[in-house]
Amino acid sequence: MGNLDFLDSPNQLFRLSFFNFGDSAMNYLGIQCTIFTEAKIVWVANRENPLKDTPALHITPHGNLLLIGNHGTSITLHSQIRVAINTNTTATLLDIRNFILKAGDNDEILWQRFDYPSNTLFLGMQLGLFDIKSRQARNIALTSWLSPLIPTPGAFRLDIDNLKFKHISNEYVSYYTFTMVSDIYYSWIEMDSTAALDHWDIMDNHSLGLSDCQQICIKNGSCNAYATFHSDGTEVNFQITQNLMINLESMQIN
Repeated sequence: MGNLDFLDSPNQLFRLSFFNFGDSAMNYLGIQCTIFTEAKIVWVANRENPLKDTPALHITPHGNLLLIGNHGTSITLHSQIRVAINTNTTATLLDIRNFILKAGDNDEILWQRFDYPSNTLFLGMQLGLFDIKSRQARNIALTSWLSPLIPTPGAFRLDIDNLKFKHISNEYVSYYTFTMVSDIYYSWIEMDSTAALDHWDIMDNHSLGLSDCQQICIKNGSCNAYATFHSDGTEVNFQITQNLMINLESMQIN
């Protein structure tokens, strides 16, 4: 995938592409939510290693996933420990915002971006400790951006020490995830560069118009924006809810 190419999710709400900020020469690979007028970046692959030359995403014959610059710069996102038996490896951006690398015949997931979050937590993602008994134990956490225009990891971190969702624990893994039972179509939690947590909800209500969204937003004390997906004000409607509150004493998400 070249510098000007992109990969859309099947529902076309999310897009994997290269991007930069303004006149910056730093190039990043990331996923953005396409329903916003200005790009809403929800994941950055190379936030610590931006490419200064023209980038490309490449899958090697052995199933390795690389970012390559036209001057020879290379960043490894995934490297096979063993030689791939089947070299028919594919990369897919799913509707659930997960970008996965799969082996050809058996659909084995070789790598997934859910294991490498940046500052945004989506439904179904997991935070916590993994591969605890191995020599390569991993602590998956959210990390803020350095600033709104610099996705380099910032000073703030969100992990299992300061939130409590659904807890899954056994001798092999220990992690938290979150789910939501309501009319919410998509929901995610984002940490910004100031350590503030925002909770974004997208509602799937085909029968609601823009005025209905306005009334819902007015009645919801934490809602500060709303929009419709189509220009004529019909179909999928989006309600955006921010200002996620955390009770530091009970460590529960409110």
